[in-house]
Amino acid sequence: MKNKSVPLQVIILSALAFGLGYLILSQNRSETFYKSNGQQTTNNGEQATRTPSPETNVLIFPADDAPQEVKDKHFQLVLEEAVGTDTVTIKNCQGDPVVAWVKNKSVLKIKNDDAQDHTLKVAVSEEYAYQLKSSANLDLKVEFVNGPGVYRYICDDPNVTAGIFYVVQGQ
Repeated sequence: MKNKSVPLQVIILSALAFGLGYLILSQNRSETFYKSNGQQTTNNGEQATRTPSPETNVLIFPADDAPQEVKDKHFQLVLEEAVGTDTVTIKNCQGDPVVAWVKNKSVLKIKNDDAQDHTLKVAVSEEYAYQLKSSANLDLKVEFVNGPGVYRYICDDPNVTAGIFYVVQGQ
């Protein structure tokens, strides 16, 4: 009977040693993270090599000719990240919250937390361009030409999405 307990102890000690070794070795492993602000980094601070896609990053919109499945996955991301709010804060040309859930025909306060002026454009047409003075607020009437829907907006750089307005039917 005494000999049967020795193999169990050996198995337990081996499992513990394996687990400890795995934890130590995994500290240097690089994993990719997709931040909601569109940046892609690894856990050790290096630039990741995989390009974010509309299915993994809410700020990257699917191309017009993208498969419907990709568009649906992106819309799911929009819904998951949407935050009901009446204020969007711009800091370093990034919106907070990243996805603002707002009612159509409501007034949304845009707050510029930066010391410099910015140009904010809703990617519908040039008529939806707004000048944000440094450290100031802007009251934006949420009434875009296409009505309720998902609208990306840019801040200064036309190639970078700063955030998203998810506009729902107002009351």
